[in-house]
Amino acid sequence: MISNKDEFYTKLESTGEKSVREKLAQGVYGSEKIPLINEWLRQQEEKRIEEATSRANLAASRAEEATIEQLRLTRSAVRATWLAASAAILIPIIIEIIKIFI
Repeated sequence: MISNKDEFYTKLESTGEKSVREKLAQGVYGSEKIPLINEWLRQQEEKRIEEATSRANLAASRAEEATIEQLRLTRSAVRATWLAASAAILIPIIIEIIKIFI
């Protein structure tokens, strides 16, 4: 039965899910094959869900990585801004101190 089931599933694969659904609705398949067809259709749906979940997880992972990189860049920009602001404040003071001693 397993090899027959596998062969039948192979035929369903080559027929394609859309055509299988159409033929099922038209009553083309015998009643003994309907449980196997329904199981195969369920497996096709599971595959689609697994693939969609995998793509969503990959997209979420990439978005997380991009967010982490953006935070790193933002922190670097904040540090650079503080350094520039500090220099803008301190340089004139240092110049005035040097002028006093020269």
